[in-house]
Amino acid sequence: MRDLDTGSEGWVLSFRRNVFDWEQTQLQNLLNLLGQTTLQEQDDSWSWIGDRSEQFTVRSFYLQIPETEREQNDAQQDSYKG
Repeated sequence: MRDLDTGSEGWVLSFRRNVFDWEQTQLQNLLNLLGQTTLQEQDDSWSWIGDRSEQFTVRSFYLQIPETEREQNDAQQDSYKG
């Protein structure tokens, strides 16, 4: 965890087991991503980027699905109608 109280800039991660050799690169990539993260002392909040209003709706979610996937899904539903 990053320590906001002391201003420590490093992450201290603990795992239930030792990291395998093949996981070292993935761990380093994770640490690099975490190092680019800026934490702020304020309340967390959620927002939906799928709509300008930042409010989630089923319609806004549906519009985020690529059109090709929507067409495939519609075709599958039509095949069940008989």
